[in-house]
Amino acid sequence: MIGVKYIGALRDSSGYASSARSNLRGLLSSGEIDLTAGCVSFERQKTSHGDGDRLVTSLIDRQVSHKIQIVHLTPDNFISHRKPHGYNIGYAAWETDRLPDKWVDHCNSMNEIWVPSEWNVGVFSDSGVSVPIYCMPHIIPPPSSGSVDEEVAIGDKDTFVFYSIFQWIERKNPLCLLRAYLTEFEPDEPVALALKTYRLDTSEREQQLIRSDISAIKKSLRLPRTPPIIFFSKLMTYQEIEALHRRGDCFVLPSKAEGFGIPYAEAMLHGKPTIGTNYSGNLTFMTKQNSYLIDYQDSPVYGMIFGNYHGYMNWAEPSIGHLKKLMREVYENRKAAQEKALLGKKTIEEGYNEQVIGRRMVNRLKEISKGL
Repeated sequence: MIGVKYIGALRDSSGYASSARSNLRGLLSSGEIDLTAGCVSFERQKTSHGDGDRLVTSLIDRQVSHKIQIVHLTPDNFISHRKPHGYNIGYAAWETDRLPDKWVDHCNSMNEIWVPSEWNVGVFSDSGVSVPIYCMPHIIPPPSSGSVDEEVAIGDKDTFVFYSIFQWIERKNPLCLLRAYLTEFEPDEPVALALKTYRLDTSEREQQLIRSDISAIKKSLRLPRTPPIIFFSKLMTYQEIEALHRRGDCFVLPSKAEGFGIPYAEAMLHGKPTIGTNYSGNLTFMTKQNSYLIDYQDSPVYGMIFGNYHGYMNWAEPSIGHLKKLMREVYENRKAAQEKALLGKKTIEEGYNEQVIGRRMVNRLKEISKGL
């Protein structure tokens, strides 16, 4: 057995947190890793993560003799969690074509770096990370096989539901999504757009900022009437997110850049037609055969509320016109969309499960262990 400590934001709701919980399962699936966990948190609000919470509780601060430590946090946290005289692996993701400058030194302070996509291998290397970099894609857990009593009420059974799960920031490009939807579909068509989103948190003040943005977009379009938008503003449990996937008919998110794109992969695993931008980390698993990819132009980064992003970086500017076309195509050609969705489901089922990715991680840890 190889002793390993895994440090992450294991009780949070971020992409970092959910992928860390999945990695714990992947490492345990081989039966070759003696695992202990260290938990940090960056979120005030908490929700239920189902079996993930129980797994974390069972692993935190287990007494395990270990020389290898995986720190699954943004690189500015690497140095404070390094194990002296141990072998330290940093696991991180980034979306644009260039890392924040300070991250490079943080990454180079580790023995090696794991990233979730080949896109990130290139970005980290091109930015100056000189330690070895390995691609360890995210694990996408299968939908729950338990109770499906939780339901999300959106329209009636004939309402076609486009849905999206994201943070309300420029990188996720919500204004593009709203403009495309509101101008492509008529108010009397049986459609709806469901948004599970937040900005900095799910407080009433933050929710109101999002509502104001939605109202401003509607006003700017000068449309007499618009098709419905349903805004889910509260923190959702794992079971509630699954219910949204079940109710939705097409997942759509014209993101400007992704390190990997977990919500796309989760929607694909639920067998949903999925629309995303033809750029960055989500192309690890999204192709024109298994999903719908939006055309784009290169653009400098702008409009982010976080200081790590700046205009010397680049990302994609998705085409609103092409997004409208793809949404209409899925709506009008549902049989073809479902056939494509089944290919997407197969891609995620076969390539991104805990056995496949877990084995990839374990094999690398075995290589490391031999040299210690």
